[in-house]
Amino acid sequence: MKKIIIILLLLSTYLVQAQSKKIGLCIQSLSNKDFIIDHTKKASFSVESKAAKKLIRIGKAANPKLIEALSDPEKNVIAHWALCQINYKTVTFAGPKTMHKDGEQVNMYYLGEEKGEGVVIFESKVNGDYKMYFDKPQIEKISTYWSKKTSGQ
Repeated sequence: MKKIIIILLLLSTYLVQAQSKKIGLCIQSLSNKDFIIDHTKKASFSVESKAAKKLIRIGKAANPKLIEALSDPEKNVIAHWALCQINYKTVTFAGPKTMHKDGEQVNMYYLGEEKGEGVVIFESKVNGDYKMYFDKPQIEKISTYWSKKTSGQ
């Protein structure tokens, strides 16, 4: 009986480490470039990220690393999308609302849960290419939100 328990403990330790490594590799592969806003249709986007989709299949075990990725400006949009998919099973997307900020045209989109628990994506066009970003107060707000939301899991 002791041998069976020891084998099960060793096996579970190995599986946890393997999953942790898989999560880490997926996080490294995340890129906001894989969150594609369709500018020909209002409030439409697609996601072309195998890494994000693997993290969604892994589920809530990926939450802590995804929350860390929110501070990375190259990954935070896709990380927030994945967190919404894992924890809400859906995501709401609305926009654009266009405004002028510092002399340039900026589009704003809402990404989150339909009850208002989300974040605004800012998007500007530079040299013909669109760049998405969250502003610093929103990064802090959404990081705090997800930390509190997932702490009881």
